[in-house]
Amino acid sequence: MQQLYANAGNMNVTSDLFDEGKVAFEPIYLAQYRTYTSYPYHVTRSYNFQVDCCQMPSLKGSSSTSIEISSWGIANSSANKRMAWQFIQMLCSDQELQQKLMASSTGSSVLKSVVQSRATAKVLHQYGSDSQNLTNWQLDNLLKSGKLAPRFKEYTEVVNLLNSRLNTALQNGDVDTELYDIQTDVNNLLK
Repeated sequence: MQQLYANAGNMNVTSDLFDEGKVAFEPIYLAQYRTYTSYPYHVTRSYNFQVDCCQMPSLKGSSSTSIEISSWGIANSSANKRMAWQFIQMLCSDQELQQKLMASSTGSSVLKSVVQSRATAKVLHQYGSDSQNLTNWQLDNLLKSGKLAPRFKEYTEVVNLLNSRLNTALQNGDVDTELYDIQTDVNNLLK
């Protein structure tokens, strides 16, 4: 992180810099891509550039493409746990429902057969220009090689604390001296 920060000239990189064409990569979730039809219109109109989807660069053997998921659960106090379980299974495994999900939501199906289908290719073709469409092959590849962000009760608090403290340490140029204190504070938060 220190090297990346130093290479950026100790500049605070924001989404606005990406919008102005001064930053090459901006992570964007599939839902955002599909919602904005490639990228917010006011940005593409004002700055006259096109956006293409690609897998985020990473070290060999690791993934840097983050995948967000929706989780389903059954309450312990549920009156009909068996029916609830059958409902969840139907939602996740029925190809027709999953295909409708691809057409009517901004997410992705959990079924490989649906992601790779011709119907999904048509749905994805709606987004972006002809030369910059997200194909179902690309989406399938992203889903296969992506990683899930860890989630636990204090996840958001820990991430916010780490981002704030590490950014401050990077700006002050004292990451090495701050690292122990940052780790101690995170460990205390997780107790």
